[in-house]
Amino acid sequence: MKIDFPIGRRELLGAGASAALFGSAACKGAPRQPVSILDFLPSSEHRRIAEGRSSFDCGAGLERAIAAAIQADSLVWLPRGEYQLSARHALTHADTFPCLAAVRMVSGMRLHGEAGALLRMMPGFSSDQKPRAMAMFATHTPIADIEFKGLILDMNGRNNPISPERAQGIYNRLPQAHIFVSGGSGQAAARVDRARITDSVFRDSNGVSCIVMGQTADSRAVLGRDWTLERCRFLDNGMDTDDHSSIFAYAEGVKTTGCTFANVAPFGPTGVNTAYEVHGSRQIISDCKFVNMIRGIWVANNYTAVTAGTTIKDSEFRTVFYGVDFYHDRSSAKDIRQTTISGNTFTFDDTAIRSVPGLNFKVAVQIASEFAQQDVRISRNSVNKSGSIVTSAFVVITGGASGKARHDAIVAADNQGRGLTFGSFIRTTAQAGIGRVSIVRNTWTGLSPSSTMAIAAGDAVEHTGTLQPITMLTLGGGSVQASDRTRAVKPVYINAFVRYLVLDPIRTQGTVPTLELGGAARLEAVERRAKSGH
Repeated sequence: MKIDFPIGRRELLGAGASAALFGSAACKGAPRQPVSILDFLPSSEHRRIAEGRSSFDCGAGLERAIAAAIQADSLVWLPRGEYQLSARHALTHADTFPCLAAVRMVSGMRLHGEAGALLRMMPGFSSDQKPRAMAMFATHTPIADIEFKGLILDMNGRNNPISPERAQGIYNRLPQAHIFVSGGSGQAAARVDRARITDSVFRDSNGVSCIVMGQTADSRAVLGRDWTLERCRFLDNGMDTDDHSSIFAYAEGVKTTGCTFANVAPFGPTGVNTAYEVHGSRQIISDCKFVNMIRGIWVANNYTAVTAGTTIKDSEFRTVFYGVDFYHDRSSAKDIRQTTISGNTFTFDDTAIRSVPGLNFKVAVQIASEFAQQDVRISRNSVNKSGSIVTSAFVVITGGASGKARHDAIVAADNQGRGLTFGSFIRTTAQAGIGRVSIVRNTWTGLSPSSTMAIAAGDAVEHTGTLQPITMLTLGGGSVQASDRTRAVKPVYINAFVRYLVLDPIRTQGTVPTLELGGAARLEAVERRAKSGH
């Protein structure tokens, strides 16, 4: 593509472009002129940048443009083209290995790109001979008020490998992050307050992340807050590591809307392990799409404050094994409470991952963390499973064996599942029981056994080892249907210790008994209701 530059770049932007970027002058006052990055790069490189042929390191020029834009209370404008960056700045981050960044983020920086504006890390910084960690934009100190809009951020992972022993199935876990916030301790721990990232693409990170919003195990640290991500795409990341999470949301007040997380091929043994990790309160994930990772979302802890008020809604999950999963593995981490999962769709098939042993259960919502989860509301979701080889369920509740608390106040209501092995699968451990669980008014159709499970059930309740009590269990109020009328399916199967069971009527096929008890079942009190009380 041939592009001529006879007109000044500021004239090319003009008043119309400025108004589009900043809004009407009648509403907001006189628009401020954007600062073009090209004004800080050699003119001899302009054509090559526009045509994608330049190998010039634009990092220093971009930092000068950022400083000028902040001084002018404006933003940096990146015209269409490819801007090369090299890792130049040493970071004092939360891990022990060296890591360099191309651009140091500073408070007030705002970057807007024309369609086709691409920032790419230079090739050869990392190699099989010398694997290295790097970031495109980074800070190891607290900053505020940053913005990225309309940019393509490319880590050039295909030319910056990190795992020389991949042929032996050994992978390194180094960051090659597009945005990296990490370092310090206590009040001075790195964080970003008020970040806005819209209409941008994050691609080709070989490392463990694309966006890291914070990283610390210091309980005195202050978490960043008020991040907004809208209409961003995270494409083909984690291609040379086995532990990639595209977003490590170690912050509070994060709103992620209309974003896509997708790899061309399913995970195995590299790719996206987990698309999004929630590590702070007041996070909303809505209208997003998750494709080909092991799990879509991990709702997890931090070490500063309780993770509370997570909302996951109206999103599409086409993941390999898990839709929404929970993670809480140590006593020093804070509790997780008040999680709402609603209006989502989950789709699974029989794809297996031979390179990751132990994965044998496909689940839309899994609550199986070592420490307890409390106050989880799961409603109006749907899941569809094709094939009957790999065992599947809409919701699994197990674990929670460490500490004094137990999984408690979990409600799954008004959900639909088709083609599953189990609608719900609850299992106590030899060390721990479960508190109050209510799984009601759900519709399970097309249930069938799998290659590893001889039975199928609408709701199955089991134990492992020593019987541990479930305080209160409410089931029923919906319908259960087998994959065909000749195949038996158990509406409710209990082989566990339940102190108080409430059983609402269930619509089933034929004369199948609503409740079947296993040989180890122990029910202290049973309430059968003629009509659902929910």
